[in-house]
Amino acid sequence: ETKKETQTFTLKTAVAYALSHNPLIERTKIDRKKAELLLDEVRAKTIVPEFSLSGEAGVVPEARGDIFYSPDEQTDLDGWGPFVKLNIKMVQPLFTFGRISSARTAAWNAINLEHIKTDSEVEKLTLIVINAYWALSAAKQAEEVAADVKENYDKLLEEVKKRLQDEESEVDDTDLLEVKSNRYYIEEIVIKSKSERNLAEKAFNAAIGRNLMASVNVSEEKLPQLEVKENQVARALRQALTWNRDIKSLETVSRALHAKTRLAYSKKKPAIVLVGGFGYGYAPHRDDQTNPFAVDHFNYMDLGAFIGFQWDLNFLRKNTEAGRYKLEQKAIEQNIKLLQSNVELQILKAFAEVNKNIQLLEQAETSLKAAKNWLRLSLDNWDMGIGEVERLIKAYNAYYQLKGIKIKHTLELNVSLANFAYILGNIRLYLEWVNHGKVKIL
Repeated sequence: ETKKETQTFTLKTAVAYALSHNPLIERTKIDRKKAELLLDEVRAKTIVPEFSLSGEAGVVPEARGDIFYSPDEQTDLDGWGPFVKLNIKMVQPLFTFGRISSARTAAWNAINLEHIKTDSEVEKLTLIVINAYWALSAAKQAEEVAADVKENYDKLLEEVKKRLQDEESEVDDTDLLEVKSNRYYIEEIVIKSKSERNLAEKAFNAAIGRNLMASVNVSEEKLPQLEVKENQVARALRQALTWNRDIKSLETVSRALHAKTRLAYSKKKPAIVLVGGFGYGYAPHRDDQTNPFAVDHFNYMDLGAFIGFQWDLNFLRKNTEAGRYKLEQKAIEQNIKLLQSNVELQILKAFAEVNKNIQLLEQAETSLKAAKNWLRLSLDNWDMGIGEVERLIKAYNAYYQLKGIKIKHTLELNVSLANFAYILGNIRLYLEWVNHGKVKIL
């Protein structure tokens, strides 16, 4: 993969690639399949009867005669011969007084919980990919800015050297030394930008599940139009309580515990069952007994069915089991209340972070425009021979520093918006904001 050409990702394709290549997603699918098997097991108990099959084979002493007379004694150990037995039993529940329905409800909630876990893993992975994507985008822009800084520095250095040769120029050796003294800072910017771009590429490849050394690039995504307003906070809070994956998980666990409580109580009642069976035994060296009151354990053929009941009379144990589930459910309900308060706090903090980054980015853009005008004016004066090197260097420093600050705040704004969508419980919202170019909470 490292020998292939550089692959360029959009934000959408990066997320899609990660979700199709990350082994964590496959593991959650396996866990969900395991939960579905529990439901299949419950369904099988109501549709398919429970069958048991047993067989025996061996040798036994011979037995002759009947219940009235036999030449053999019960303790005789001669005349050994073979025997074979086959027994089949079927049990079909008819009425369980809520046992089956409670078990089915518990199984359904187990499946729902695995679905929520899968969605949660997808959300976490998507957030990681978004952060890695924008980090690489910022590192790429910073490297381009560093290259631009280096190019302009080299031009300025050559121009100063050239003017030193002109006797009419006001440039002197002090100006040349001042420009040269800034070389370290220029090279530092270039070296750091290349190193950070290299690390950002590896982090991005790791996030989406590619070879770390693979060549990669990201396309430029436009920053969504920002329309986040204070009156949207209340709606966001309500929506977060509905979408939040942790709250949904606890609510699912609570419903499962309620079903288990009902199941424990239902086990205190008898289960009405239909029982059927067939048995066959044969020993050729033992006389078959035809008297219906004679019990022969080696020559027989039995076939029958009846309706009966199964009743576990360990009521104390069932009460204890149900009580434990009920207490666990109450504890879960209290955790839900605590989590709801925490989610509200997280939403407010995330919303404040978004607003802070919006304002900082706006201020950076305003200052950048001023720095650009300052640099243009300084360059014009320099070209006319009336500008000072010191002022030109300051103008360059201010301009490129603010370009870096703008890149930084653009990254932080995208990350804070993605985190805001994640805390809301729907990271796909952020992808929609980028796709449509507009931030709309609801």
